[in-house]
Amino acid sequence: MYSKVINNAGINKKAIIEIYRQRGNLKINKNSKAVKCLLIRHLLLPENIAETDKTAFFLSEIVSKDVYFNIMNQYHPEYN
Repeated sequence: MYSKVINNAGINKKAIIEIYRQRGNLKINKNSKAVKCLLIRHLLLPENIAETDKTAFFLSEIVSKDVYFNIMNQYHPEYN
């Protein structure tokens, strides 16, 4: 078990939906700088423990097809 929070995924989904409601899609000012955006960073884990496929589906179908989704592959387990 990676989290002792009951319904961790459900809580995270509600939070993402609310943050997206407040922030919306990328907004750029006249100087071409991002001023408003939701960026989701998702850590890719072995054996799909993080359910990356379900996360991508949730973001694209429930939140927005225009949300920024960064998949991080920095997980490097150390053995011995």
